[in-house]
Amino acid sequence: MKTDRLESLQIGHSHTKDEDFKIKCEVINDKNVEVSFSHRHFFYAIYWIHEGNGTHVIDFEEYEMKPDRIFYIKPEQVHFMHIEESLKYSALQFTEDFIIPINWDMGREIPVYKDIDKNEKKSN
Repeated sequence: MKTDRLESLQIGHSHTKDEDFKIKCEVINDKNVEVSFSHRHFFYAIYWIHEGNGTHVIDFEEYEMKPDRIFYIKPEQVHFMHIEESLKYSALQFTEDFIIPINWDMGREIPVYKDIDKNEKKSN
């Protein structure tokens, strides 16, 4: 049986470590998705979905992507985004080297995703 190699990527989805922290705000669709295959990271990532829909597969479990849903990906978790049409999201990516000076315990249990309660949002 043939198995494909699962890639492990650095911040910005590169193969070399160039930075320890990155913030991205993007609009993507199924034709311009940055990484169109299952992969894992050497960093932490938090994705906040603003607009659009799709499926986020994390460790082989499917989660619906929809507005005001936040996804938390730890290093070595396998994930893949399937975009239905287009998706607007923000991403915060950071390494353990970035977070160590802050002394934040990343080992504690944090859910894979969270819906933002409409009452928790700030009104403009």
